[in-house]
Amino acid sequence: MDFIVPIKKEKSQDILNGKKIEKDFINFIKIVGKTKKIRRTGWKRKAKIKFGETIAEHMYGVAMLSMIISDNRNLNTEKVLRMSLLHDLVEVITGDLTPTERAKIGVKKSIIRERNALEKILDNFPQIIRNNYIGIWNEIQCKDSEESKLVNSMDKFEMAIQAIEYIEKGHDKNVLIKFIESAQDKINDAQLLRILKSLKYDIY
Repeated sequence: MDFIVPIKKEKSQDILNGKKIEKDFINFIKIVGKTKKIRRTGWKRKAKIKFGETIAEHMYGVAMLSMIISDNRNLNTEKVLRMSLLHDLVEVITGDLTPTERAKIGVKKSIIRERNALEKILDNFPQIIRNNYIGIWNEIQCKDSEESKLVNSMDKFEMAIQAIEYIEKGHDKNVLIKFIESAQDKINDAQLLRILKSLKYDIY
């Protein structure tokens, strides 16, 4: 993607100690804490699920499931976990946008907005950390590496799994099936598609 700005690799002169880094870390703790309170938009608006999955719960699910698949495929699991934990962190600033909302804004503009949000979140950390995390986030958007392809597919897979769980709890099946079908259309991983087909068999 030509609108993803490459990260210039430089040696950081920042020192990871002292009161400043501790203050910055405390601020980061508060930001991360917000992911446990912000509920995913689609469940609330479209499925009318008042107390649906939070951003933190979604990221945890993506991380855990991606870790197993990554290890099984001998990918860079450390990178996969970083991608899983960073991919939606920006939503504490941008909010959890539905596909319709992203389309209205425009894909390019929404990615730039999210990139700016991540830079704001990481602004006070040492440069070497900022560059690393922003570089990983850029990689997720480009979807060129095997790790980024897995995490992007797992992001949709986890949504489908959550929809199945909601159906099993008695929520509106007709609405939630649309979430599953939407996920299927966007999952570019044959193994995950086979697993999803097996899991959804009983609900159709």
